Amino acid sequence: MASNCRFCGNELKHTFVNLGMSPIANDYLCQAQLNKPEKFYPLHTYICEQCFLVQLEEY
Repeated sequence: MASNCRFCGNELKHTFVNLGMSPIANDYLCQAQLNKPEKFYPLHTYICEQCFLVQLEEY
């Protein structure tokens, strides 16, 4: 990983919490969608050691 903080530009090195891959919250499925695959997105958050902003690497 070589991402930088979107606020101060410092390199992001520390994981805050990694919840793995997750579907979008509050994306309720109708009956016809129940047997179709959902889109999943990474929920791996990092904390900036300079400004303490918690952020996703991908957005």
